[in-house]
Amino acid sequence: MTRNGGVPGEIGGPELVGIFLMLGASFANVLGQIVVYHSRGTMNSMVLTSSQFILGGFMLLGISRIVEGAFVLPPAPVFWGALIYLGFLSAAAFSIWFYLLSVRGEKVSVIGIWQFLIPVAGAALSWLIIPGDDPSWPVFSGMILIASAIIYFFYPSNRSPE
Repeated sequence: MTRNGGVPGEIGGPELVGIFLMLGASFANVLGQIVVYHSRGTMNSMVLTSSQFILGGFMLLGISRIVEGAFVLPPAPVFWGALIYLGFLSAAAFSIWFYLLSVRGEKVSVIGIWQFLIPVAGAALSWLIIPGDDPSWPVFSGMILIASAIIYFFYPSNRSPE
């Protein structure tokens, strides 16, 4: 049995909502990257990143309030330190991302391929940081396939001259 009482491998309810939210987020991400690429040189990447975080943060707070009800943020300094650190790390990463798209004029397809490393890095960090979180062979094999595909994509003989 699964956590929600369903059959293992069966998708429904919260899982289905999560899948659609992830697909929507991916679609919005792609649209945002295309807009940034086409308006390169006219859009400040810092303004774009900060407005994206503010708008997204308020949307997440609103949705979590509807779904989870009232909540209180913990007063622990460790929580606030981690929140500030993760916010800074995300802001820096997105600023670099949008800089590459808007100022350097890198292709969306070339920059986008690096997004496949995000879950790989997240899983690797969780294995290093969280006690008892060990890799399984299917997950580790998938990560090797992702890394191999990225190496293959950027291998010079596979690229057409530009």
